[in-house]
Amino acid sequence: KSALLVEIKSSDSVDPAELRNLRDFGKAIPGSERIVLCQERSPREVDGMSILPWQEGLRRIFQIPAGS
Repeated sequence: KSALLVEIKSSDSVDPAELRNLRDFGKAIPGSERIVLCQERSPREVDGMSILPWQEGLRRIFQIPAGS
């Protein structure tokens, strides 16, 4: 099973430049999944990292069906 790397940001607009450490850490762990939990309204992908609204991210991490 691959490693899950999670960074939590309080921002509602995450700047990809702020994710340098997560990006570098992910490169050091091949096959890892990188997720950023934040206040953004919509999910997006940047440099192989998933930037997710925190609620959606927690559902994904803990495999909770949407609407639960």
